[in-house]
Amino acid sequence: MADILDVLEDWGCDIDEGLDRLGGDEDFYETLLSGFVQENSMGVLTEAMEAGDYRRAFEAAHGLKGDTGNLSLTPLYEAVCSLVEDLRPAYGGSAVMASLAGDYARVVELFNEFTEKMGA
Repeated sequence: MADILDVLEDWGCDIDEGLDRLGGDEDFYETLLSGFVQENSMGVLTEAMEAGDYRRAFEAAHGLKGDTGNLSLTPLYEAVCSLVEDLRPAYGGSAVMASLAGDYARVVELFNEFTEKMGA
């Protein structure tokens, strides 16, 4: 599944930085990436935003920020950082949500394409 790392890097992710955080362990990185995709943090965030529960949305976005930062999923990380800052003052910030949802969907799409390709 190492190809997914190349694809994510081509998309703008700093995979080397993410691997450095994990002692260069590609298998561990891929395990964390798989867990991130399967966890569906974006679903929790989307539900909270749609319900107008901005406190819960802020908490979900903040968790997503940590996960994407640790994995160095740079485009997604930057989008979620904007949302966290947008939500922080009054827990109201749907302006960035569409962009964030698109970036999250792209990570999931790239991951799923390569998992299917590799037969995992």
